[in-house]
Amino acid sequence: PADAEETTVAWQMALENTTTPSALILSRQNIKNLPGSNYEQALKAKKGAYIVEKDAETPDVVLLASGSEVATLVAGAEKLRAEKGLKLQIVSVISEGVFRNQDKAYQNEVLPVDVPRFGMTAGLPVTLEGLVGANGT
Repeated sequence: PADAEETTVAWQMALENTTTPSALILSRQNIKNLPGSNYEQALKAKKGAYIVEKDAETPDVVLLASGSEVATLVAGAEKLRAEKGLKLQIVSVISEGVFRNQDKAYQNEVLPVDVPRFGMTAGLPVTLEGLVGANGT
């Protein structure tokens, strides 16, 4: 989970999940809550991935990460907006498996088809490769 609010929702998801394994991988870093973060927004994590920030109907780039890296993307997005004038969509991916179980319309809203994607992970690239796709980084 990306912040304290997401952690609350992730814990709830783990307790309610009786069919598959669950794991919460928490950071030891001092992480600030995401912009506008509250329990209601964090409930969107129950769909596996959700939009944290969106600048335009069609962004120039979709930035996606999980856990503490989401806060890093939020900080980097400020620079990209200021220095490059990019319109961004930031996505928190709490569970790729849960996200892939959502309907295609929701998946395409969160990860628009023809928009470049940049995934950031401190772990193995395979954790986001499937969502970033062949044309992403």
